[in-house]
Amino acid sequence: MTVRDTVRTRRRIALAAGAAALALLLSGCFTGDAAVTSFTREFSNDPVVSRLDLSSADNMPFSGGVGGTVHLVDDVDQSQVVDLSARVAEFGDDYRVRIDLAFDDWRVPVLRESRANTDLLDVVGQLRADARVQTATFSSSDYDADIDHVMLIATAETDIRSLFSDAPTLLADTGMSPTLSVRRLAGPAEAVEFTGRPGPWTDAAFAAYDALRSAVALTAFQAGETAIGVRVRDEADVERARAITDDALDGSGIEVFFSSDLVTLAPGAHGHEVRALLAALADETRDDLDGVWTDDSTATLTIASLAEVENVAAEVTRAPATLDSVTLTVGAADAPVLRLASEPAALAADAAIALALLERDGVETLSVQPEHSMRLGFAVPPTDDDLAIAAGSLKSLSRSGERVCVDSPEGTFCVDADSTISTADGAADANAFIEAWNAAPARRAS
Repeated sequence: MTVRDTVRTRRRIALAAGAAALALLLSGCFTGDAAVTSFTREFSNDPVVSRLDLSSADNMPFSGGVGGTVHLVDDVDQSQVVDLSARVAEFGDDYRVRIDLAFDDWRVPVLRESRANTDLLDVVGQLRADARVQTATFSSSDYDADIDHVMLIATAETDIRSLFSDAPTLLADTGMSPTLSVRRLAGPAEAVEFTGRPGPWTDAAFAAYDALRSAVALTAFQAGETAIGVRVRDEADVERARAITDDALDGSGIEVFFSSDLVTLAPGAHGHEVRALLAALADETRDDLDGVWTDDSTATLTIASLAEVENVAAEVTRAPATLDSVTLTVGAADAPVLRLASEPAALAADAAIALALLERDGVETLSVQPEHSMRLGFAVPPTDDDLAIAAGSLKSLSRSGERVCVDSPEGTFCVDADSTISTADGAADANAFIEAWNAAPARRAS
């Protein structure tokens, strides 16, 4: 290579390095972090701003952005909100901005399009002056020229119907038609919420609500365009509530889901299967239940104490099978003393094994979740005999592949359930447990 070639090569390398450095510098100047820094410098000391909760939005080449919430001082007036929103929108001329203004329990996005932002703030001002409105939250998915959802908190239950009619008219004048939710301010009475866009369904839903609240004690009523959720205080009122809503909603096509202070439904569940099970239980047995949850294929029965578990399990096993699995729980939801799931036909037998384990000195908790895991907790260090008895009991409850763990003050060990096991994971000594497990018979057929 000649001297001239060497010089040219070095020059090309230097130019490439300089270009890379310039690109890095430019990208650094326009990152989301730079936008956050600039936004903070611009607004953090504003007299109407109390706090900034910001994050960068830097997912486009050479284009940074800032998102988050600007919290305003208490009792800020509407003109100050309008002024600040306009200045935040102007900041969006240089950066991508997705900012919400939060003030006096109101939340309003800053829209990029100036006219839309002005129109939105005009609606906000009218609603802030409306005695029927306690607070409101406006949401936008793109922060461009429209909003997607408005939540209004009505001052009184009697204001819900008129707000659900009037608010969409205000918004329609701006060219916006978001989904609207109106609910009452929290209080001792039932929770009420209507969500959607006004239409023929609205009158039917309000008619159902009026008819229900005059006939049964409600805990909650949540209405939408295609579905209504009704929660009655007394499970015994469900059928009466069903007849009332069937009459009020006749021909509307709205589906109704009934829960109670006893029975909670998973989304989309109707509760027919678990209610058939409850109907098969003796009155005094139902009285032992603190709560019921169902997704229509499984159910969880929360029982007041271990003393009632045996009787509840026996009655579930004797009842016609309407569910694939039933779980019995005793104790706090986040830390139950017992959590036992089983097929209804095997629940009584499994409960007897579980209760025998929990009655042993030092045993504190037991969780059995078929095809997932089992966990036994000792309050004191277990002896080899304790571990041997636990192993036999847990094996009789197990299905192949479940993770079986034993906790104690000495530590935790876990095994994978099988007909025979050879090793355990964890710091605690599991030898006595493994030997007893291998010697014990497998789970009997249900």
